[in-house]
Amino acid sequence: QVCKISLAFRKSPFPSPAMVRLFVASAVLISAMLACSATNTVTDVPTTVEIAPGVNMPYVNLGGVHSHPSNYTAWLELGGTGLDSALMYGDDVQLAVGDAIEASKIPRDKLFVTSKVPCCPASGISNWCDWYDAEYKELSAFTRAKIDARLLGIEVVDLMLLHWPCTTMEQTIATYRSLEEFALAGKARAIGVSNFNATVIDALYAAGLRVPPAVNQCGFSVGNHNTSKRGRDFETLSKCKERGITYSAFSPLGGLSGVDVLGNTV
Repeated sequence: QVCKISLAFRKSPFPSPAMVRLFVASAVLISAMLACSATNTVTDVPTTVEIAPGVNMPYVNLGGVHSHPSNYTAWLELGGTGLDSALMYGDDVQLAVGDAIEASKIPRDKLFVTSKVPCCPASGISNWCDWYDAEYKELSAFTRAKIDARLLGIEVVDLMLLHWPCTTMEQTIATYRSLEEFALAGKARAIGVSNFNATVIDALYAAGLRVPPAVNQCGFSVGNHNTSKRGRDFETLSKCKERGITYSAFSPLGGLSGVDVLGNTV
């Protein structure tokens, strides 16, 4: 079985179709490597990974934040099918993703849309949570997710993630339970988490879950894989494999992590 590492190219700017072609080519290469058998021959190249029964996520997903927007239209025109966003990336980003989907005329079931709702208050992410509290403090994760879907212009989100753990485990569990309700209401095909390390994942499961997380999205690359606080380490990767959670890497080529994977020759 493939070790379930999905590459989500969010937080990486795509100013031109040429950059998109580079990442598409990288995705094909990575998929080919994953498809190699023990005899080093390439079998059918997979393009998706099953994250939940009947839910298949593309190995490569394009995203962008307010400060580093992406060319979603070019991505879809060049054959990309996975889009990654979040409520905290800004309304302009959400609307841009939705506009690209509508303009593409691609059937909705041929695309895969991932988004995220925040968990606040959160240690170490105070500036984002200060902004969030001014807008959404009294709203449940269920309601936040509904607002998120409306901004994206879609009725059902393919994958909705809890963006990061809250300050306390009790708050994290309560927020995740609200996302479970979102999934059980048919508003999301799958739910998951982001920036969760092995310890937090175990604590979440210990609370008892009705809808287990399908994905844990964390920053992970060749030069950035030894930080346990946000799940950017091999212990978290192993824990996800143990729990049957797809580990999705954002900024796999460095991106906003500050690691220049392609330019560093070491």
